[in-house]
Amino acid sequence: MSKHWFIAKLIEKYTKNKKLGLDIGIGQDNWKEFKKSNFIGIDKTQDSKSDIMLNLEGKLPFKDNVFDVVIAINSLNYVENARRLLNEINRVMKKGSPIVCVVDNEKSKNGQYVWEQRYLDRILEVTGFQSVLSKSLKDFLYAKWYNKTSVYAFAVVKKPIKIINKKPQICTKCGNTLYEKAVKDLETGKYIHKKCPKQISKKAKSYSIFTTHPDS
Repeated sequence: MSKHWFIAKLIEKYTKNKKLGLDIGIGQDNWKEFKKSNFIGIDKTQDSKSDIMLNLEGKLPFKDNVFDVVIAINSLNYVENARRLLNEINRVMKKGSPIVCVVDNEKSKNGQYVWEQRYLDRILEVTGFQSVLSKSLKDFLYAKWYNKTSVYAFAVVKKPIKIINKKPQICTKCGNTLYEKAVKDLETGKYIHKKCPKQISKKAKSYSIFTTHPDS
């Protein structure tokens, strides 16, 4: 397997000095040499090198707030309900922990299993993650460049540390947990996401990809 140096760099950078990580769709553990912490690998195929074999469409068998880092390399775009999986990943991650995501983009030959960069960014946002990659100018520019010149889309995000103290902490429109970007709905007086997926569904559905949409 040809290993993209920028993927390796992101894995090394964000797994360094972490205690325990989770590898979503570990496969043959091709990125093992770049992991700088202990990992639990999960996958749905029997021929993988996973520590736990399970259906990635359901609930993850871990307690809340367990993992210090998560990597998902070419796995999210092969899951039927990626939004459900990302909500589960959010649950089992510690607050402030990063997740490194790489998926095949529209230039890939994998056909139906591709995501546009804007879709990857959007589905991570609506499942409660905040961008980390944008905080590093060099990494951000590399990600932009390789999204245009390679077959990959990149994202590094984190689980927010702060959660709003006001109740309820569930968006009354989409049912997801509310984080800092919460506003009061003028019609109902209840709190919702500032950019709730229920409100952007028409725009998001225009994306030409084959996967479960964030608002489904």
